[in-house]
Amino acid sequence: MDRLNGKRVLVTGGASGIGQASALRLLDEGARVLTTDIDETGLKETSRRAAEAGTCDRLGTLPLDISQEDAVDATVPAAAEQLGGLDVLVNAAGTLHSAHTHECSLELWNRILAVNLTGTFLVTRAALPALLETGSGVVINFSSTSANFAHPYMAAYAASKGGIQSFTHSIALEYAKQGLRAVSLVPGGDSQRHHRDHRGQAARRHRLGPVHQALPRPRQRLRTAGARGRRGRDARLRRRRLHHRHRDPRRRRHAPVVHGGVPRGLVAGQQRDVREIRETEAIRRNGRRIDRTPAG
Repeated sequence: MDRLNGKRVLVTGGASGIGQASALRLLDEGARVLTTDIDETGLKETSRRAAEAGTCDRLGTLPLDISQEDAVDATVPAAAEQLGGLDVLVNAAGTLHSAHTHECSLELWNRILAVNLTGTFLVTRAALPALLETGSGVVINFSSTSANFAHPYMAAYAASKGGIQSFTHSIALEYAKQGLRAVSLVPGGDSQRHHRDHRGQAARRHRLGPVHQALPRPRQRLRTAGARGRRGRDARLRRRRLHHRHRDPRRRRHAPVVHGGVPRGLVAGQQRDVREIRETEAIRRNGRRIDRTPAG
């Protein structure tokens, strides 16, 4: 596949996890990639995997701590010059640690925000001149489900990822007229090292307390979602369940609602179904009122 043939891409966090997978996939799609990370051993592993796939000739690596302003300001322009310009920036570098909020030290809080949020800002700021020069640059930032949904013991991480979403929205509007696109991806957990470490910490019930034990397990959440019709395959059945759900005031009280009166947890297709149902109900009610209006 050569959908990105000739594109010049800078990927941070390319030594492991999502960053490494992104770099390797971009290479498979024909892009020229330069990836950075603080873990030089991991960067060598990324190069080894690219060599196995026969794409190592289009991969470059540079060590970089994105939380250090001087290092970023020196490395990112050098990377763009090495690539001959820059079409895409992928901010995938990040760190994660779980702790009770009242036990979270200021040092830990600052470190998480320095890497996840400030690092994303520093790299984006340094890359913007090269991205704007192309007239069609793209910035891809990685947020997290923790930014939108309750994730206990991860206040610092959730705050940093929520900041990334707001930052992405801001630059998307700020530079839209100059041809820049900025998007924020919201992945869940993966199998990379720092997520495994977090799950190991969360498994210590004596530290995390009874709240963690009370949280539903993934299978339970899926069964609950399926019972509500969110994963139903039949469109009519899904509409019927949504229809009854939102007519029942006892259930409506527990449904989180955003602008437009559409439940937040529904996907786009289901949101459209809800709107159509409510529009139909409104037309029917108006029609009945007209019919009951005495003539003359």
